[in-house]
Amino acid sequence: MTTSVHDVTNLVSVSWMMRFAAANVELCLDLIAIYKRPL
Repeated sequence: MTTSVHDVTNLVSVSWMMRFAAANVELCLDLIAIYKRPL
């Protein structure tokens, strides 16, 4: 089984996109919690 450079780059970019999306979701949840918190 040979893994080409293209396959490795695809894997890396996908994992980075997943990590970025997870960070964005956490950020959005934090913002929602801040807005919903009574002053």
